[in-house]
Amino acid sequence: MPLVFAGLIQNLSFLVALSVVSGFVERRWRGTLGAAVLQGTIFGTASVIGMLTPLVLGPGLIFDGRSVMVSLGGLFFGPWAAAVSAVMAAVCRALQGGVGTYTGILVILSSALWGVVFHRRWTLRGVPASYGMLWGFGVGVHVAMLLLMFTLPGGAAWLVLRRIGLPVMLAYPLTTVLIGAILSDQRGRIRLLGEMRENEERLRLALHATNQGLFDLNCQTGETLVNPEYARMLGYDPGSFRESHEEWVQRLHPEDREAAVGAYEGYVAGLLPEYRAEYRMRSVSGDWRWVLSLGKVMEWDDRGRPLRMLGTHTDITPLKKAEEALRLIAEADVPPGEDIFRFLVRHMALSLDMSHAFIARLDPGEPGWGHCVAGWGPQGFRESGFSFPLEGLAGEVVSRGSCLVPSGIRGVFPRDARLEELGAQSGWGTLLRGGDGKALGLVVLLDRRPLEVDPSARSLFRSFASRLTGEMERQRTEEKYQTLFREMLDGFAVHEILCDETGKPTDYRFVAVNPAFEKMTGLRGEEILGRRVKEVLPGTEESWIETYGRVALTGEPVHFESYSQSLEKHFEVTAYCPQKGQFACLFADVTARKKAEQERNRLEDQVRQAQKMDSIGRLAGGVAHDLNNLLTPILGYGEILQAEFRGDEEKRECVEEILRAGQRARDLVAQLLAFGRKQVLEFRTLDLNEVVRGFEKLLRRTIREDIKLRFFLQDPLPPIRGDAGQLEQVLLNLAVNAQDAMPQGGVLSVETGAADLDEAYAASHQGMTVGRHVLLVVSDSGKGMDEEMRAHLFEPFYTTKEKGKGTGLGLATVYGIVRQHGGCIWAYGESGQGMTFKLFFPQGEGGEGAPPSPEASSRDLRGQETILLVEDNDMVRSLACILLRRQGYTVLPAADGKEALSVLESHGGAVHLLLTDVVMPEMNGRVLYDAMKVRVPDIRVLFMSGYTENVIAHQGVLDPGVHFLPKPFSAETLAAKVREALEQP
Repeated sequence: MPLVFAGLIQNLSFLVALSVVSGFVERRWRGTLGAAVLQGTIFGTASVIGMLTPLVLGPGLIFDGRSVMVSLGGLFFGPWAAAVSAVMAAVCRALQGGVGTYTGILVILSSALWGVVFHRRWTLRGVPASYGMLWGFGVGVHVAMLLLMFTLPGGAAWLVLRRIGLPVMLAYPLTTVLIGAILSDQRGRIRLLGEMRENEERLRLALHATNQGLFDLNCQTGETLVNPEYARMLGYDPGSFRESHEEWVQRLHPEDREAAVGAYEGYVAGLLPEYRAEYRMRSVSGDWRWVLSLGKVMEWDDRGRPLRMLGTHTDITPLKKAEEALRLIAEADVPPGEDIFRFLVRHMALSLDMSHAFIARLDPGEPGWGHCVAGWGPQGFRESGFSFPLEGLAGEVVSRGSCLVPSGIRGVFPRDARLEELGAQSGWGTLLRGGDGKALGLVVLLDRRPLEVDPSARSLFRSFASRLTGEMERQRTEEKYQTLFREMLDGFAVHEILCDETGKPTDYRFVAVNPAFEKMTGLRGEEILGRRVKEVLPGTEESWIETYGRVALTGEPVHFESYSQSLEKHFEVTAYCPQKGQFACLFADVTARKKAEQERNRLEDQVRQAQKMDSIGRLAGGVAHDLNNLLTPILGYGEILQAEFRGDEEKRECVEEILRAGQRARDLVAQLLAFGRKQVLEFRTLDLNEVVRGFEKLLRRTIREDIKLRFFLQDPLPPIRGDAGQLEQVLLNLAVNAQDAMPQGGVLSVETGAADLDEAYAASHQGMTVGRHVLLVVSDSGKGMDEEMRAHLFEPFYTTKEKGKGTGLGLATVYGIVRQHGGCIWAYGESGQGMTFKLFFPQGEGGEGAPPSPEASSRDLRGQETILLVEDNDMVRSLACILLRRQGYTVLPAADGKEALSVLESHGGAVHLLLTDVVMPEMNGRVLYDAMKVRVPDIRVLFMSGYTENVIAHQGVLDPGVHFLPKPFSAETLAAKVREALEQP
């Protein structure tokens, strides 16, 4: 067995060495029939040499590497190589003779067949041969070889299989892999080198054909290497042309220099992702050439600075000229009274520099004839409206779709007398087809010179043809749907979808629109038909194009609502496909409905906010009422104890602390009432400027010195109805809030003015009323607030300050006071930009001035009258009895209205004053007073309450002539209010 292995390996090692020779043939004659035959000869020779030094198992039984060489020759070089190598090996084996001759020839043919089959499966399909594939291929070839051993006569097959079966299956596939890998690598390298040479040649030819220049820039020194095309596109001699960064800058057009240099510097600085710029460069003749410059940094130093930049310059001057011509054609208005075809034929001839141009329409009812609709010649417009036979150049255009004859056109079409008449030397024409593929017309250009057509001219001609096609399509469709268009109320439009080379929709062209569409969009049909939507509406959303493209290409209809940014309108759209490549749209303008929905949502949000604030206000007012009932006895009895302990300083100080705490609680409750709009305001006719001026001195003492106070008061101002004290409280709260927002100092501005609010403004600001208003504006330069903060700005106990540095009631109090005045407050500002509060108060009418302060009166507050005291809170009632009796009054206490009437009936004497709580169970204070007046017509009344809940105060405003005592009250305030109620009419 070892000898068998050694013999096989020695034989196969020769085959490996010989297979390398095929690489030379592959490099020199790759891909030719001669190369395949030569490769077959090489592999056949290798097989024959191997057969001359075989492993001999017996008379006529020899084994060698021919199966490997023949199969690989067919695998890598195809049928011809397999056939040549197989014939050579078979002839050699036949000449050797012996009992195994027939079997040996079958093995050769089997190996060749395996090679040819897998050559077609792998090589022709571009599948590279991997090690695994080669191993499997070798196993298959040699399994087939061993199976063919059963064609040997007698029992020789089993002898052969026992001696060489295992060595063959181990060594031969391995040798197949080894030789196959060498051949595969050789072919890969040769193919790669060939492709590189081809690509290099293509690049050279492409650069030369496109006149594209290359540059190699040293980013540090500015030195620049360029190719000859770079110099030629500017008109310079490549041999003497020198370029550098500084010279490049000097050659730039002054209008383009800043942008071009900025693009380069921004790219090398890492601020831009790519270097791409379009600019004009001065040529050697002094004219300007448009250049598209692209570049990429290829080398950097160890500090990341760019060292070397490679790029290209492309002369796009013809393209720019074509774009300008297209722009002029697309944007130019057809003069009134001029036919669109006359307009286009003139511009087409002038833009393409052709001496003659003709546009003709084709009528399916008159085959073989064309109808000229517009013509242009050296002297201007030519005659039109005539019919002509479709012969010569026109016939060629119709039959082939297009025709270009650069020169000698009269020799090409000798029977076309029209060419002779016009002296034409060259001609160019194209057929105009509709979206359904049917011929609509044709356009023909003629010139008296030979014609050179560059890509930009082709593009421009296609654009003219496209515009003409759109116009003819429009006219054909207009005739078909004109009646329907006029009768439709919804907008209707037909479009042709435009796709790129991959079939992706990129734009669409207007083919037909109805009057309703024009009215709905503001686009005039005569201005947009035949034009692309991106020309007409550059901001058209890509989603619309994608949706319409799907309709036009698949025929699947769609229905949707969408907003057009370009037209600033909402549309309900139904689109369907009338014919392949087109889509028709029904438009309904739903902008009004959408705006109504948005307005409804906005108003609902405002109502919800108002309801939330009102609910919080009701809660705050209710809590304040209960707290007032608790604070009244605390403060009242505290004052009594304070008087009792005049000689005991220690106890007196304790009582004073209780009073101070109660007074602070009273102030807090007052703020809750202000927010809840439950406090009673004493409205007078006020000049807001006077209120601000009167409060200015106190405000300056209150605000820190590092904050500048500025007042801008408009004189004169309309009067307002308001409570001066509460307005001062508003100013103070806003000023303190602004001060806290400016820890490093700043500017606090107070402005007044007048404003007339119309219905639109009032509708957009919840709570506003139409009419004349007086404006109070408080602005600061502080930290400002973000949107989330502003949403909770006026909610009670919401604060942006640190814990312990604010109650969160300052702005809530301001809100309540302003709303109680019938006004509105709006906050404006951004984080870091300061805040501005605008307060609007309705203009008031004339009336009484400020009332005298009862506490300021110096008269005696004592009396001997009889007072009927009605209070459902036991502590408040008991306190009031004590305080009034100390003042000398006779007090008749009662817990509710029913008991009060009973006390009145049983008293029998005179009752001078009814002092009653407003809110009581079963019978409120107003109802009780009305009942009392029936029994005692001249009885006076003094109402008291923690809040009024619209019982005697309509939204907190006192009825004229009604006396009111707010809770909690002091002894002096109670005595003063009682005397005022008894003495004033």
